[in-house]
Parts: sequence; structure tokens; C-alpha cells
Amino acid sequence: MDTGRELSPQERKRLLKFEALFAQMEAAGWKPKYLTWSLTAANVLALPAALPFALAVFIPYYKLHGTFCPLTYGLNFLNIFLMMFAGVLILSVVHELIHGLTWGIFAKNHFSSISFGFILKSLNPYCNCSEPLKKWQYITGALMPIIVLGIIPGIFAVKTGSILLLFMSILMIFGGGGDILIVLKLLFHRSEKAEVLYCDHPTDFGAVAFER
Repeated sequence: MDTGRELSPQERKRLLKFEALFAQMEAAGWKPKYLTWSLTAANVLALPAALPFALAVFIPYYKLHGTFCPLTYGLNFLNIFLMMFAGVLILSVVHELIHGLTWGIFAKNHFSSISFGFILKSLNPYCNCSEPLKKWQYITGALMPIIVLGIIPGIFAVKTGSILLLFMSILMIFGGGGDILIVLKLLFHRSEKAEVLYCDHPTDFGAVAFER
């Protein structure tokens, strides 16, 4: 499988594992269909995809608690930047752990099918599930970090008026924009086959549908 770019050792290991799975699935009569985004499209569309969810948190907050300025909360811009930077780093790791925990519960081989890594070039952690899952299982695992770290804190932010919870909620919702794009690919995928399973692509942004 030609990816058109140089792969890291972890990516090559995942690719070899996926190629073995691919061969097994084809031998059993499954046909693949790639549901992936180009990196350019993902970078451009991730924020717009998450925007409706962020607005669903921000608008009720604004209506209930009015305008706000971080300086009125005793926070200067340096403190805001440092807190956001540290929070994004920590919560990005937690985000991937939630992916892994959820998919690991659904996978037949559980957590032995889950791998984690870090893309140094883009400073992004990631989680990969090497086992095919049902559509609802894959989508649940894909959206769970947004629900746990974005939507639920957003609800509490609206209820309590907490500016920090609001920041966390919106950051984590936008941080899950890529997951929303992948879920949209799966939701719009229509198959006439009786059986369809979905597996993380080992190197590209998205999933592979196996149909038979």
C-alpha cells in the first residue's frame, strides 16, 4: 500500500498489521471501501464541522450570563495563554485515551487492538484501533471524547457560569473537529451489502469500510 509519504516506525508497524488484516478480510469475501479525508481537506474543514457544536454551548451561555472578559476574572493574557496551552496538551492526551478506552471495550481483542502514538511533526497524539468495528461502535468511540470533554463541561458551564469550563468545552469541541469529519464520512456511507464493518486506516485520516 503506497501512502505517498515517508512513514514513521509506528506507522509502518500499523500498516503491516493492517495489510495482514486486509488480506484476511478479502479472503473471507469482504470488499474494502476507503472513507478517508485528505490532510488538506481535514485541516480546512475540521473547524467548520465543529462550529455548530461550539455554538450550541456558547449561545446558551451568552444568553444566560451575558458578555464576559477574562480580565474581569483576574486573568491576564499571559496566564490565559499558559493555561490554555497546558490544558490543550493535557486534554489532547486524555482525548486519545478516551478513544482507546471506548474502542477497547467494543473490540473483540479489547485493548490489545488499541495503540497510541505521537506525531512529532504536528505535535499531535493519536489513537488507532486495528480491529474492525460495527458502525455504531466506531462512531461512539470517535465522538466520546467530544461528549466527555466538550459537551458535558459545556452543559455545566451554562448551568454554573464558569468561564474556565466554557473555554475547556469550546477548545475540546474544536479539537474534535477531525473526529466529526470522520463520523460524517461514516454517516453518509450507504452500502447495499448485508454486512459492513469499519476499521481505522493505519496511516491516513479516516476509516476503511469492509463490506460483504
